Amino acid sequence: MNSMKTKIYTFLIILLPLLSFGQSSYQKGVDYYKKADYKNALIAFDDALDEDIEPAYNTLTYRGLCKYYQKQYNEAYEDYNLAVKDLNKLGYTKIGEMPANILKAYGLTLYDRALAQHKRGQYNEAIKDFNFALMYKYSSGDCYYQIANAYYALSDFGKAAENYTLSMPYKPTDYSLYYWRGNAYLSNGKWKQSIADFDFYIKQKPNDPYGYHYRGFSKIMLDNIDEAIEDTQKSIDLNMKDIYLAFRNLGMIYIKLEDCEKARENFEYAIKLNSNDNFSKNKLETLSVDCGETEEEKVVVKNTPKYSKPTISWVYPAQETIETSENVVTIKACVNSSEKPTMSLYADGVELTSRDFVIVPSKQPDCPYRFEKQVTIPPNANLTNLRFVAKNSGGSVESSRKIYKIKSQNPEAEERRIALLIGNAAYKHKPLNNTLNDVDDMAKKLEGLGFKVIKHKNLKAEEMSMAFIKFGRELASYDVGMFFYAGHGLQNGSGTNFLVPIDAEAIKTDQDFNKYCVEVDELFGQMKKANSKVNIIILDACRDNPLDARNATRGSGSRGLSAPTQNPQGSFIFYAASANQTALEGEGSRNGIFTGELLKFIDKPNLKLEEVVKETSKAVKLKTNDQQKPAWYSEFDGDFYFRH
Repeated sequence: MNSMKTKIYTFLIILLPLLSFGQSSYQKGVDYYKKADYKNALIAFDDALDEDIEPAYNTLTYRGLCKYYQKQYNEAYEDYNLAVKDLNKLGYTKIGEMPANILKAYGLTLYDRALAQHKRGQYNEAIKDFNFALMYKYSSGDCYYQIANAYYALSDFGKAAENYTLSMPYKPTDYSLYYWRGNAYLSNGKWKQSIADFDFYIKQKPNDPYGYHYRGFSKIMLDNIDEAIEDTQKSIDLNMKDIYLAFRNLGMIYIKLEDCEKARENFEYAIKLNSNDNFSKNKLETLSVDCGETEEEKVVVKNTPKYSKPTISWVYPAQETIETSENVVTIKACVNSSEKPTMSLYADGVELTSRDFVIVPSKQPDCPYRFEKQVTIPPNANLTNLRFVAKNSGGSVESSRKIYKIKSQNPEAEERRIALLIGNAAYKHKPLNNTLNDVDDMAKKLEGLGFKVIKHKNLKAEEMSMAFIKFGRELASYDVGMFFYAGHGLQNGSGTNFLVPIDAEAIKTDQDFNKYCVEVDELFGQMKKANSKVNIIILDACRDNPLDARNATRGSGSRGLSAPTQNPQGSFIFYAASANQTALEGEGSRNGIFTGELLKFIDKPNLKLEEVVKETSKAVKLKTNDQQKPAWYSEFDGDFYFRH
């Protein structure tokens, strides 16, 4: 018996090192990683994976980090994907039920993957991953800071400033947040806010020449010339590395002082220091206008065009080739041109409609004209070829990008959906019968379709405005946002739409609308800020003045809501009745006529959003003998299904 035990123990002693060999290689890799010896760390982590270490997610994440620090960003991204896939195998579907170590592993891996995505120029994907990391309780300060950086890279300076602000309470001694928020304000033309941030930054970092330079630029734009000169000189005294920027500022100062010759000298010197300074080149071309030169003072070179041809700088996609798991992407580019250019975007050789192009002058010094366009990536297309063309009187240029469609590898692969539902019924003058049932029944449907539902009933004006603000903040972490409202709604004499809270008083003048009601554009503004990919707004509120005692139904009067004019990008708006018409409430039924019919179609499988809308509209018209005709307005180019 003792002989048998001895043999078993001997066997276990021999087997034990073999069982823990993968773990031993992993630990060796961690030790090398901590010493920043990434080359040997990679070898050790490769060994651990070859030895089939289980679980593998920690090893994959560390290996990804080693590759990241060696600037192998694509390879790092692939390792983080494998780590997420390995974590998903554990089968946890609810964050609240995850052990602390698994929650931490998800958060760290998603944060690291987001950093790699940013380095790859995949800024939208990076934002998505940073938001995932926030869900998994990773450092809020770091996540908001990096989300801001990604928005900054996308030239979405408003969202960048918001996220730098969100990061500040978590990182009170990180003064770079004020520097970058100051730059975001500057690029959005918010000169006073920019100066305030650089004032604070310079107090903490008085030897950083860039703080003085950018504060000086904002002061130039506010015509505070004496202080701008002081800041610019200080940036020179502190040996700013990009010294051409200082001479660019001086050129701007001399334009303000109407000293054309000195303005020209400084712009020319800036170009001499940096031949790619397109801002100074443009200023030279428009100097006669900007500086007020007379005809005699203008220098015109014979047989040369008045303007140079434009240059294109891609914001997104930043790289020549990118990958995305999204169905809809927003293409962004900066066009440097001395005059307003014409721009065209082609996808696989087909010119895209210019209906929803955004082509506007920009406050950003190095981006005089900004281009934005949502592009739908066909679900069965592996590759989409983009070609962007910009023209002015000096000539034309073009540039290309390739977008590959890939399958996402996320902790929650489905679209993240959220809905805000508000039903108002308990009005002082004209209470409604169906609206609370409408939001209850809609909430059940949407929860079954994977939406997080935020439901409110009988809200006062201040409560409605606060609900919009909170919804907008939360929506930023979701792919799909939906707002459903059942209650009184109306338009004023100028066509502005309002939703009616339950504490509204009688409306006698246009001023009373703003006093007692909530403007629909408040909601639109919050949804626009959130930058979610799909925004669905459904208003069963096409009612005329509900505070006029002549009629007590939701369909009182002769006018309903006006057609929307400034819709959030990616939005689909569905009215219960056509613009300037009113909707019927549905006496004797559980639901209003419009919502009752919508509930029948919203969860039918394989119906696109537009098909749900059209089927609902047909049913409403049939039920009301064409008295009520729903209307819809779309700024959404993609395909959305409530249920596949």
